[in-house]
Amino acid sequence: MSSTQKVGRRKFLKYAGAAIVAAGVVGGAGYYLTRPPVGPTSTETMATTTVMESPTATPTETLAARLNLVGTVEAHCYAKKEIGAAPDGDYFKKTGTEVVVEQFPYDPTHEREVLELSTSSPTYDIICSDNFWIPEYSSAGWLWSLDELHSMYPDVPEIDWNGISWIGSHEWYKHYAAHNDLCVVLMAYRKDLFEKYGVTDTGGKPKIPVSWDDYKTTIKDLTRDGNYGAVYHLGGRDAGYTDWLVRRQGMASVKGPIGVYDYVVDEKWNPIFNDSKGVEALEMLIEDLKYAVPGYLGIDYPEAIAAYQNGKAATFITWSVLMFEFDKPDVAPLIVGKSGYAPPPYSEEPHFIPGGWHMGVNKASKNPKDAYRFISYIISAEGQQAMLNHGAVTAYRKEFLEDPKWIAKYPVMEAVPKLKNPYPFTITGQWVEMQRIIYEGIAAAISGKKKPQQALDDASDEVHDVLEKAGYYQ
Repeated sequence: MSSTQKVGRRKFLKYAGAAIVAAGVVGGAGYYLTRPPVGPTSTETMATTTVMESPTATPTETLAARLNLVGTVEAHCYAKKEIGAAPDGDYFKKTGTEVVVEQFPYDPTHEREVLELSTSSPTYDIICSDNFWIPEYSSAGWLWSLDELHSMYPDVPEIDWNGISWIGSHEWYKHYAAHNDLCVVLMAYRKDLFEKYGVTDTGGKPKIPVSWDDYKTTIKDLTRDGNYGAVYHLGGRDAGYTDWLVRRQGMASVKGPIGVYDYVVDEKWNPIFNDSKGVEALEMLIEDLKYAVPGYLGIDYPEAIAAYQNGKAATFITWSVLMFEFDKPDVAPLIVGKSGYAPPPYSEEPHFIPGGWHMGVNKASKNPKDAYRFISYIISAEGQQAMLNHGAVTAYRKEFLEDPKWIAKYPVMEAVPKLKNPYPFTITGQWVEMQRIIYEGIAAAISGKKKPQQALDDASDEVHDVLEKAGYYQ
């Protein structure tokens, strides 16, 4: 049983990982390394945020158990809130256990989780985390091993890993977290604008850009009449990193520490994101900004979603989980039924990173058995069915991904099976800090403070220092 590193709340404000925001860019195929062990990442402040209202709690005498789950304001957490709600939620009716979900925006979700976990607070039983936060938490001893929980509670159904899509390194996930959201980068595009401005194939259908050169031509042609060819979200660390990431992942790379291709570090953990391809990806991004919704350095996920839903952009390349409301008449009436979805362009060879959110059990939870039971349910085929019924479009089980029934209900799902070459990605306990550093380099180049090569070189030196202090070069 691993030990837990505890950090006092007052000390946390100075030393914990709250203000470090990492990009949600790697996922189901990610490989987590927990050597050498690391504690919480350092930071300066704990941000203030508004909590999404949780369901009214049911009196405890009527419950088998009550669980508290912390997560983000995305479709998969909205679905869990409905599934676990008393008295009508699927899981509540099945087990008598109520699951109360608290939701935060992306960055504050990480902040809240680090605060609660680092102080051994039992407030939340289940931690729903972007996948690369898991090694930060597990290496600090903040999460239960799922294997250990299964051994402790053999009467609880074991997590059904069979059928989970694109979990290339799922042996790791069996240790600390379970995949419940397959999130990938896709391109949403306005079919009506492509047709209106003649960006079509010989059959009159939208001509989907395959290469990044094609994409630049496309968004240039679509920037007219007060609208723009694209919207970028460079104002957020997670979002801004993604704008660079999607270009870099479409190029060839070298083998990383886990024996598969990587583009951040090589086999010996030396940073490589500042190589010629990394710089080229950044230069391509800067060039495309001429055809983007203005103010991109102040646009994060919410603003980018709003720009696309309000008809200001003809294309939007981002994570699929953010596209779940584009076809809802009550949310996006200006564009409902007008969006198509496709894999993003690439330069040399198509790759994609299956991102996603995962659930782990807080080591300080007073209800580890019930928390493990809920996770096992969500990962099962029955749980996947419930998640889709409640609007979680990022299906994670293979048998559902290509089901015509669900594709008809959630058009964004149609593009997911078209993705090629899932790209396992090396993740470490230092990844949150590494992502912050790389993003700051990207932002420095976008703002014109540094040339792209210098910006990434400086970031590379910082990342090297982080890994060196962590013992990766011993």
